[in-house]
Amino acid sequence: MAAPVCPCCGSVLDPDGQAWDYILPDSLSELSPRKLKKVLRFDSGVFLGVWLGLDGEDANRVNSAARDGGDAWIGFSYTGLLLNEVRPWSGTRGLRVTATASEDWTAARVTDSEDHRIKQILTRTWPHAEYLRVRRSGR
Repeated sequence: MAAPVCPCCGSVLDPDGQAWDYILPDSLSELSPRKLKKVLRFDSGVFLGVWLGLDGEDANRVNSAARDGGDAWIGFSYTGLLLNEVRPWSGTRGLRVTATASEDWTAARVTDSEDHRIKQILTRTWPHAEYLRVRRSGR
C-alpha cells in the first residue's frame, strides 16, 4: 500500500498522522483550474481542515474579522455548512457547525454543532487504529 501524499506539494505524509487537510470543498475538488476560478469567491491559501459554506453577509463578517485580526478575530464564532465529508464518519457533509478562532491569524476550528453526530466527533475519544485504517485505505 502506498504512503499517503500531500495534495499540495507531493511530499510523503506520516502514515501515522491523524490530520486531514481538505484543499477544497468536496464539490469543487474535481473542477478544472479555469472553472474553479469562476466559482470560488475566496481562497486565502491558508485553509486547513474542513471547508464551511457561509451565506453572503456571514462570509463578509468572517472575512472582515480575519483581516482585522487581534481582538476582532480571537474568539470570533460563526456558523456554516460542512462542505467536506469528514472521514471516517459518513453523512457529515452539509451539516451545520460552529467554528471559533482561538488565536490570532490562525484558521478557526469547528467547536460545536446542534447535530448529535458532530457533537460526538468533537467530544468523544476515537480509536487511533480507526483513523489509521481510514487514512491508509483512502476511504
